[in-house]
Amino acid sequence: MDEKDLWNEILILQAENSLLRRKLGKGYQDFEYYRSFCHLERYAEENEVIRTLLLEIKDLPFSARTKNVLLKARIYTLGDLVQYDLLDILVFPNFGKKSVYELKSILKEHNLTMGMDVESIVKEVIGK
Repeated sequence: MDEKDLWNEILILQAENSLLRRKLGKGYQDFEYYRSFCHLERYAEENEVIRTLLLEIKDLPFSARTKNVLLKARIYTLGDLVQYDLLDILVFPNFGKKSVYELKSILKEHNLTMGMDVESIVKEVIGK
């Protein structure tokens, strides 16, 4: 399968995923909730994962287009971002191949992956 076929397959999956998500009405917990309710900043000094999840999108080396797409989608931190699957992100307008490569590169640099269960991570760190 060449890159063009792979990209076409991604677009098909993206459309199917978008329809399914609308049917199920799945929502994402805003990481800001955890940040404020659990006072995560106080755990950031001791815990590298929390410190990484608190990094703001605007401060990361994304291109202007990628930053704008993510911020418009109300994704402000890496904690917000990693809750999504890649197919969910591909639904956003103007999010293309270059943005995918940037995203994967930055997540890899910070040892994060798409689709992480942030709620479990936060509960584990704060002991609740």
